[in-house]
Amino acid sequence: MAEFDQIASYYDAMYSDRKDDVVFYVNLVQELGGPVLECGCGTGRILFPIAESGIEICGIDQSEAMLNIARQKLQDFGSDARGRVQLLHQDMRDFALKRSFKVCIVPFRAFLHLLTVADQDKALRRIHQHLQSKGHLIVDIFAPSHQLLSQDTATMRVEQRHNEETGRNFAILDHVRYDHANQLLHVERYFEELEDDGVVRRKVMPFSMRYIFRYEMQARLEKNGFQLQDVYGYFDRRPYDYKSGEMIFVAEKFE
Repeated sequence: MAEFDQIASYYDAMYSDRKDDVVFYVNLVQELGGPVLECGCGTGRILFPIAESGIEICGIDQSEAMLNIARQKLQDFGSDARGRVQLLHQDMRDFALKRSFKVCIVPFRAFLHLLTVADQDKALRRIHQHLQSKGHLIVDIFAPSHQLLSQDTATMRVEQRHNEETGRNFAILDHVRYDHANQLLHVERYFEELEDDGVVRRKVMPFSMRYIFRYEMQARLEKNGFQLQDVYGYFDRRPYDYKSGEMIFVAEKFE
């Protein structure tokens, strides 16, 4: 998303310890085969391990700043891996590529940045158009919990992280306002970094997400030409249950 432009330099540090989804996607696309399309590829946290595993992958993202970081990282890979990667500044709602894919992945909540049913349907139709016959779509989103649904606001502090680009530590504070009637979370994410002059600098990134329930997501998939195959609740492929916190949908394209 374009709002990520202003905090792109923090992104890798924020999620440096998130590994289980990377292993899941690498293993699954090895089984399903390529080429792969990733919608919302960001700085390449999942994209590059897939490319290193020998699979051709095209990543699209709305944030040019995130893509620029991914392009810089790409230069550190060998020519074989670089040749398997394509990075494009595109919107998942209206992208148009002159190629098709065996698999499309939409990892780590990227689908939740589509704030209306109309936008969700647009993205799913575009993905359907770009998948080969019997191609697969994998989407992972968080599972709305009773705790989330019972509160109107929340404030959460993430542990301190280290920004490799600046060499300084920073903290993250999220203030969340819930609009449950419309299934929306409105987040103000504050980045606080102590600079060399001793002053704490703060950046603010506002963004919104629309949470989705399990059978609501299945209905969206089926409406747009997909047959649901599995719903995992964990990245080790255990089935979804209410306590899992994750919903990982694996669906197959049908005509």
